Amino acid sequence: MRYVFKNMNKAIFYLLIVSLLFISCVSLDTKEIVKSMYNVPETGASDFDGTKYVRMKNISCIKKDVGLLFDLYQDSKMAKKNIVILTLKVTGYHSIADGRSLHFNIDGEIIDLKTMDDITAVEEVYPSIYQPGYIGSDIYIPSVYSPAVQASTKRYVVTDTFVDKVANSKKVVMRADLARTYVEGICSPQESDAWNKDNEWLKEYSGTYGFRSFVELMKSLSTQ
Repeated sequence: MRYVFKNMNKAIFYLLIVSLLFISCVSLDTKEIVKSMYNVPETGASDFDGTKYVRMKNISCIKKDVGLLFDLYQDSKMAKKNIVILTLKVTGYHSIADGRSLHFNIDGEIIDLKTMDDITAVEEVYPSIYQPGYIGSDIYIPSVYSPAVQASTKRYVVTDTFVDKVANSKKVVMRADLARTYVEGICSPQESDAWNKDNEWLKEYSGTYGFRSFVELMKSLSTQ
């Protein structure tokens, strides 16, 4: 099992997060992989003018056939204006609609967000993976290659209040409008009898938990 998770395409692993709820034995390697993929915090300062910033990368919203992710970013200048840049990332190549193209249902309250971008950008979410084959215990293990995972992106300006609202919610569902269709994802831990002491740790990598962790990061900027 450990070998499988080490070499699994990260996009495929993303789609299997839900199925992990039904696995009672999860290796430490699995936990480290998930930790490196979702709700990844980042802090730093600009080399140009010393402006400090905080970022939370790859906040996930579960969708079986496509990866739906968010990045949250705030620097010390933005903190004074109580604004945050939210980046929507839809894995694959898509044209994200203009205008109010991102929608949140937060405990029954609908909030529509307007994009600040005219053009959909593309960025690499996860790099390509290659591991050469080898012989282990007299069994040949074939080489593994997984291509890089690309995502279509657009940015939205939100407020600290919006981030707090998502962070403290019980249920959050999002919808992103594309050129000819839309995609939806669930950003909060789903109610399920499958939760137990062996998989409760997965809740820490839900979307709402990522927002909650970002709220804590923002506090470091507000004190400056």
